[in-house]
Amino acid sequence: MLIKSIPEDFIVEEIPIEFSDKGDYSIYKLTKKDFNTESAVEHICNKFNIPRKNIKYAGSKDRHALTTQFISIFKDKGNLKIDTDNIKLGFISFHNEPLSLGSLKGNKFIIKIRDLSEEELNNFKTRFSDDYVFPNYFDDQ
Repeated sequence: MLIKSIPEDFIVEEIPIEFSDKGDYSIYKLTKKDFNTESAVEHICNKFNIPRKNIKYAGSKDRHALTTQFISIFKDKGNLKIDTDNIKLGFISFHNEPLSLGSLKGNKFIIKIRDLSEEELNNFKTRFSDDYVFPNYFDDQ
């Protein structure tokens, strides 16, 4: 059984809070792979000459995954865009306050398991039901 053999095998989609559509903070949707959140933010800062303190986010996302999350940028006009293989950034809305750790509704996970034997599949079905909840582990991301 193989888990996370390529970034697309582990997909994380942030479920955002409602945005106010007005305010001093531009909200962008950031989709990335092979970057952790902080490295992606540093890349954005360097590319657009934005002070690091002006960018906030609701949670760190895994580097070894395909992730979508939202970031806020202070005093930005909402016209930044990145469209590369590893980072995509697009404007979504404005908001009256910066995002902060935990200011999200949750995360949706899609995990692809490769090379699963029939025995492993049956064991998995027996042990885990639709009501099973996985603990939220925070590790190197």
